[in-house]
Amino acid sequence: ETYGIWAGGNQAPHQDVATLFFCRATDLYLKDGGKIGMVLPHSALRSGQHLKWRGGYWEAKTKGNKCAISVDFRAKTPWDLDNLEPNTFFPMPSSVVFAQAQGKNSDTKEHAAKAKALAPGQVEIWRGRTDTPKVTRQTEVLYHDDGEYHSFYAGVANQGPTIVDRRLFFVATQPNTTLMAAPNTALTFPRVSQGDKKQYDVSSLAGMPVHENNLFDIYLGESLAPYVVLAPQTAVLPVDKATMTLPLDHSFCPENPQTGWVNHIACELDVAELEERMQNRWLKMAALWDANKGKSDTKPLIRNLNWLNKLTSQLAYLRDPGNRPVRIAYTSSGRPTAALITDGKAILDTLTYQVTCRTAEEAYYLLAIINSDALAGAVKPFCPTNWSHEIRHLQKHLWKLPIPEYDRECGDHFALAALGKRAAEEAAVVIAGLAAMEGKTPTSQKARAQLRNEWQPVSVTAQAIEEGVREVLGG
Repeated sequence: ETYGIWAGGNQAPHQDVATLFFCRATDLYLKDGGKIGMVLPHSALRSGQHLKWRGGYWEAKTKGNKCAISVDFRAKTPWDLDNLEPNTFFPMPSSVVFAQAQGKNSDTKEHAAKAKALAPGQVEIWRGRTDTPKVTRQTEVLYHDDGEYHSFYAGVANQGPTIVDRRLFFVATQPNTTLMAAPNTALTFPRVSQGDKKQYDVSSLAGMPVHENNLFDIYLGESLAPYVVLAPQTAVLPVDKATMTLPLDHSFCPENPQTGWVNHIACELDVAELEERMQNRWLKMAALWDANKGKSDTKPLIRNLNWLNKLTSQLAYLRDPGNRPVRIAYTSSGRPTAALITDGKAILDTLTYQVTCRTAEEAYYLLAIINSDALAGAVKPFCPTNWSHEIRHLQKHLWKLPIPEYDRECGDHFALAALGKRAAEEAAVVIAGLAAMEGKTPTSQKARAQLRNEWQPVSVTAQAIEEGVREVLGG
């Protein structure tokens, strides 16, 4: 806030301090015409949180006085080091940015005019292996998140609910063969894994009967491979599958008389409306949650499950999809991966995002785009990456790319949709063969590797998709 570079709001609930240090060093130590070069996170070149800093005009506010500072980011082309392999010499994807100080004084108009922004501009991209002398440097246009462009699909992409703690919700089922078993019920057993973030005793939930009306197929990120859905997980939810409703006690969340909107975040679950077996299980689940949740988890279980109305919103769509009855799901991390969801009762978890479409054609058009190497290459520069350089937070940046709304009358769009459908058919054959060979549904790791490493490089369809996506994205 001192230098006017805080992105603020939902765009940046936190902000890397590297660019603040850059501003501070420029302010304190550079005379007019002085030069600075600094190794920075790769995100400084492109991400939204550094947008104001990239403008090259900052305001130093000290003791109530405003002092304008400007720099020339074009004095030397910045370096983009993200494409070097192995990229291990810094602990995160990196860049090097240079600037020349333009001085500072109280004339804000003068410095706003003198500042030369980092982007849009040019960037020197380093590529190659760092253990050889064959590293190349190529100057290209520096595309960045300008905070303005949003694809149409940003408005129809939604995150799934937070079905956590998974030990409480996710289950394996067995037929209910107990004496006098109620019809249409199954015995449920918690899906416990050593990889669970929280480790505590959930044995009290083992063997509890649940009506099939409260058992849902859940699609997680691990349920998706390019163009293909894999086996979903099963979860117990306090939702009536017949009506796709969550019984909430609205006395805790009255309707706003002016807007007609109900704030479900404040709602409590109307336990009395649950089927008897679900009542019993929910009370135990809620008690285990309260006993084992972290100190920062102040929400009761139902508010965590329906945080930001994500569950009730998805249920509302499933009850009435309107004029967008087809949906695809894509992962929020890793290489962009998307598949068509045909089960109208399935729930998408918080690690997946759904995009609703008017037609199957539109869905295949989007599948072709999201699963392509061209899309991965275009979106990666905007995204943070993990230690193995896999994309994180894809959902925050995917729809900042110039992905146009599907138009059947556009030849490029129609052709890409046809290719997407053909790719989905080919991918399904590949995964069916892999499943037959292993005798079970392959894991997402094996399925993705098979499709990306074995099928995509040799498929004529996949290669035609790459060319088509590049055309749609503007080359």
